[in-house]
Amino acid sequence: MIKLFGDRVLIKPEEAQKKTVSGIVLPEASQGKSQIGKIFAVGTGRYTTTGEIIAPAAKVGDRVLFEKFAGEPIKVDDEDLLLMNEYNIIGVITNEH
Repeated sequence: MIKLFGDRVLIKPEEAQKKTVSGIVLPEASQGKSQIGKIFAVGTGRYTTTGEIIAPAAKVGDRVLFEKFAGEPIKVDDEDLLLMNEYNIIGVITNEH
């Protein structure tokens, strides 16, 4: 396991959608890169100018939407993950309406 520092998060991206809602199979070229994933690890938080630590809002296990080109791809224990700063996360996906 990795212990992250600062406001960094490790995200396991979901696979890109292979079919449309109506069932049409998409060719690989048009599938694009998924912007949804599950948080795998979270850093300790970011420091303010006064030295206080602001805890991350995201937590391990959250399913999140993140910016399209955010993150550095890395491999940990044969898992393809994205390392990014917490501010690249747009929001947490919930089942509530």
